Amino acid sequence: MARGACAFASLLASLAFTGPLQAQTEGAPEVGFSSIPFQFFPPGARSLAMGATFIGIADDATAAASNPAGLIILTKPEASFHGRFTHFSELADAGYSSPSVSQWSASYASLVVPKKPFSFSAYYQEVSRIPIERHFDGSVTFPDGVTSFQSTTNIDLLLSDLGLSGAVRIGGRFSLGATAAIRKMRLSYLNDNLIHRFFSDHAEADASDEAFVFSVGALVNPAGRFSAGIVYKNGGSFGIPYLVDYEGSPGPVSCPETRCEAGAIRIPDTWGVGAGFRPTDRWLFSADASLIRYSQLSTTPFRRIPFDIYPPATNELPPSEFKDVVQLNAGAERIFTGKTTVLVRAGVYHRPNFNEASGVDSGATFATGGFGLVFGDRGQMDFAASVSGDTSEGLASLVIRF
Repeated sequence: MARGACAFASLLASLAFTGPLQAQTEGAPEVGFSSIPFQFFPPGARSLAMGATFIGIADDATAAASNPAGLIILTKPEASFHGRFTHFSELADAGYSSPSVSQWSASYASLVVPKKPFSFSAYYQEVSRIPIERHFDGSVTFPDGVTSFQSTTNIDLLLSDLGLSGAVRIGGRFSLGATAAIRKMRLSYLNDNLIHRFFSDHAEADASDEAFVFSVGALVNPAGRFSAGIVYKNGGSFGIPYLVDYEGSPGPVSCPETRCEAGAIRIPDTWGVGAGFRPTDRWLFSADASLIRYSQLSTTPFRRIPFDIYPPATNELPPSEFKDVVQLNAGAERIFTGKTTVLVRAGVYHRPNFNEASGVDSGATFATGGFGLVFGDRGQMDFAASVSGDTSEGLASLVIRF
């Protein structure tokens, strides 16, 4: 969503038909796949509280999904369970509206088994589970006057991984790790547009697909006073068949009232680097920088169904281009020892505007915070929250060591 944590939306600044229609929308929403937010940060409550940093630390069971090289840091078998709460507030601006949505989900579970010099993990991650409903009520200008334009988009996305990870220590100051996973995409999509007196269209999809994805990472000086990491995450490519019905087309229609050829959806790849610094036994500072390849979203027909899957009256239908951006994250952790060890955390991260052709800035800055409770060497509970504009998010996790 445009102003939400782990969420984004794009508005199409203009949509032109210069042939028989001679029409232009003003501030019409870009319907389709660009409305779906993705979560490009580690899954754990500890990492989220520290500004969603973890690439250069990766010292708990969530390393399988953040930087698998960090699994080598764990010395005992460990199980981890996580739950997420997300609330998107209601939005309304210049004819565009999106109702509020709240949801709970089991977001991550893993089991890590170390066996020197190796470490192995099996995990489940809910990468994204996003319900979206968007409405636009505006007007279109024609040579003979103005007519109304309505657009409605409903999207329900589930993106989840089931994977295996492994890491190996090389010498005393270096480790390598890799993850292989089956990623499943489940997409339910519905879009309706109506320009009175001229045309209406309907597009829908309700299908799933699976893809093999992987990640590779490295850590220098794991768990040392200063540590640094690098990771590459493959996003995967999916094919989702869809249905369209287009009335009032100025030209031939691609697939009216039939099942179209599966539309390709490419989840953005990411490259990340990170560092951790422990000036004392009580303080930890961390920072990450991630290159997110949003440009890979530009090719999917779900980005602007139904308009770009029909031959337009002319070639002047402008695409909305996404660009690759670098996301910056920073955070800190302070340890307070006693009968129960308490860890207090805070952080911030910034997502740059990755769709400058849109009418709304897709950039956002997120404030994060949280705390953890350590119960001897057997268990740990962590809680985190992230807030930005219209979105609030909470994350809770439980770690059990054997």
